[in-house]
Amino acid sequence: RTVITDPDRGAAARVERLDALAERMVPGAEGLPEGSASLVRAVRGRLNRHLDMDAVALHLTFALTPPAPSRIRDDLRALLASPAAALRNGGLVAFPTETVYGLGADALSTRAVERIFLAKGRPSDNPLIVHLADASWMDRVAVVTPLARTLAERFWPGPLTLVLDRRDRGPEATAAGLDSVAVRVPASRVARLLIDTAGTPVAAPSANRSGRPSPTTAAHVATDLGEDLDWIIDGGPCEIGIESTVVDARSCCERGR
Repeated sequence: RTVITDPDRGAAARVERLDALAERMVPGAEGLPEGSASLVRAVRGRLNRHLDMDAVALHLTFALTPPAPSRIRDDLRALLASPAAALRNGGLVAFPTETVYGLGADALSTRAVERIFLAKGRPSDNPLIVHLADASWMDRVAVVTPLARTLAERFWPGPLTLVLDRRDRGPEATAAGLDSVAVRVPASRVARLLIDTAGTPVAAPSANRSGRPSPTTAAHVATDLGEDLDWIIDGGPCEIGIESTVVDARSCCERGR
């Protein structure tokens, strides 16, 4: 199942993407009436079951009449409710970040994390990055150092991953049995809101089979992993296209350096 959510892009670009989508999915789509209300009704009545109807309607509303920021946040949270519930229940959800698309699962659930390794064909001794809704979540999984707080304040949300000592209650499977854990807060508002709505840290490597290129669009994810996923959140192309920078932010003094 695919959720289309792309409120940050220009209206013209969104309408162009929707027109292309309609041409692929709806015969005679060029005859759809103008105006957001009638367009939403028409698309609801004519799109087939390959797309989530509420997602399509909301996406069209964003494209034609960009709402206020508070409305965007509330609408996005509602749109992300089902994928977030899937995460809480051990599901796999692909979602956009500013770097590449991530393959997400509940970082605190061993069974959910094992699904990531199985879907990717990734060795179980290769640890995963834990994505957080905001910097205050670091304490849930890691021993936070002054250096980590300084770096988080300066560079988060953004493409910086911090390696810290793992708390005892932290995600052992996610950390591949190591005493450390890698964490970051993505710049993507969709990613942060998904994590916050799920209410749990999300382990997420790139959403591709191991050895294949990292995906920068939802279409890449669907081609590579579609059959193994519960949800794909389409937030448009990733802005950066390469993985985040990783910094060891554990205390240098405690580590004898």
